[in-house]
Amino acid sequence: MLKQSVLNYLENNDFKFERFINENEVFRNTERIVIIHPILGIRLFYLLDLFDKYYTESVIEMDLRNLDK
Repeated sequence: MLKQSVLNYLENNDFKFERFINENEVFRNTERIVIIHPILGIRLFYLLDLFDKYYTESVIEMDLRNLDK
């Protein structure tokens, strides 16, 4: 379960749940993608201006694997 402060941030910034990648939850708004693990918290934060707006799941999976190393 995500902490209330994280849930408040997501809600206040119009993030919508997009999908799960393993145990991680992917949220997106018009400017950002946030990857959150229910225990570890925020794992990755992407600004869509820096990437294609259709940032692929495979890139997120690779970044998560690299983060876990």
